[in-house]
Amino acid sequence: MEVALCGGNTRRAHRALKARGLHIPRTTLMQWATTQHMDRYDALRREVIPKVHDRLARESEDLAIEYGEAERKTLERYLQVVPELKPAEAAGAARNMATSRGIATDKALLLRGRPNQISEHRNVGEIIRALKAKGATVTLPTEVLEGSAEEVAEDDPLPPAA
Repeated sequence: MEVALCGGNTRRAHRALKARGLHIPRTTLMQWATTQHMDRYDALRREVIPKVHDRLARESEDLAIEYGEAERKTLERYLQVVPELKPAEAAGAARNMATSRGIATDKALLLRGRPNQISEHRNVGEIIRALKAKGATVTLPTEVLEGSAEEVAEDDPLPPAA
């Protein structure tokens, strides 16, 4: 089970087991997982995947906190040197900070279960009704365009421009 909890990494599984007083060689763990007990290992892996994902989420949250602290320290240092930066360096630094801020905001929204994008799906009729409800005057074209099309094979050359 330890190999499955370690995402298939037999070295890490060996170290974890050794830390608990169990001395199982890494090669034995590898053999169990890949040949001797492969079916059992696959079943265990499917069983522990939710636990592995939970651990990864916790580790990612912990790392995000540490990265946030490092960002704050970097920002403090950055703010001290801004007056000394050349215009091009200042523009690049501002862009990088804006990008970092956007990523941090996006991830914070995701972690809180809030949407990180807004999608709207309305047809033309709904848009026109909404505009009219706001007092807009909407005039639609009354002409109908007539025409025809001819399918051209991909290997046919294009006709000369008029």
